[in-house]
Amino acid sequence: MDNANTTDSPPEFGHLLARAYSRHWNDHSRAMVGNLKKIATRFGFAYRRVADLACGEGTFALGVARDGHEVIGIDLSADMLQIARKQESDIRRRGVPLDGTVTWLRQDMRELSLPQPVDVVTCWYNSLNYLTEQDDLRMAFRAVRNALVPGGMFLFDVYTTTGLSVEWTDKVWIAVDTEECFVTSRTRYHEAERLATVHFTGFVRNGDEYARFDETHHNRGYERRVIEMMLRDEGLEHISTFTLPRMMKPERDAHRLVMLARRTDIC
Repeated sequence: MDNANTTDSPPEFGHLLARAYSRHWNDHSRAMVGNLKKIATRFGFAYRRVADLACGEGTFALGVARDGHEVIGIDLSADMLQIARKQESDIRRRGVPLDGTVTWLRQDMRELSLPQPVDVVTCWYNSLNYLTEQDDLRMAFRAVRNALVPGGMFLFDVYTTTGLSVEWTDKVWIAVDTEECFVTSRTRYHEAERLATVHFTGFVRNGDEYARFDETHHNRGYERRVIEMMLRDEGLEHISTFTLPRMMKPERDAHRLVMLARRTDIC
């Protein structure tokens, strides 16, 4: 099996993959807008200001803003943020009500720095798994803690090691097949390093021609007990772990976890 070579920073999503992603991988983000409201009701917390880490094309951030909240969308990819800004512009041009506000920031989640603290920080769609070193995950947790108001909530999902080892086995499939975009994905799980890779090869239509892109992304699975320990060490109290959409207690071999934590210095 090939070695899983990693880089110091998570990938930034080039403009062609960002374009394909924004059009064909946003169902999860749409669902999470409603799930955020359900989770807040279930666990009894309110929020006005929300920061969405790894916001991507902005679907989730804009959905929360439409509900009347102040939202900051943060991503490392300049191309993703450009698409997010265009989506916001298109919404306003169509006259769709946007009762809240949205601000876009380009930042590395390990170095998150907000103009003012927020009530909730979210991070969806296994984005934290892109931090393949525990020290980097700790840095992100510390930055999140500092970005929250006292008692503020951190809500995220994450792949477990089991999840990556099962779902990211050596396989190839067609992820997108439309007239304007064709993308294949190849996943591999590297047992020795406990890392998973996914390689995207795609063709995006530009006029009468197609432009090709190739990108490889790395993910590491994290176990619940490890995450809970790191959250506690960085000033975040673990509140609950569950699965969606039914918010059930996860099985021991669950592939993906949703976790809720709170900044511990409540005033």
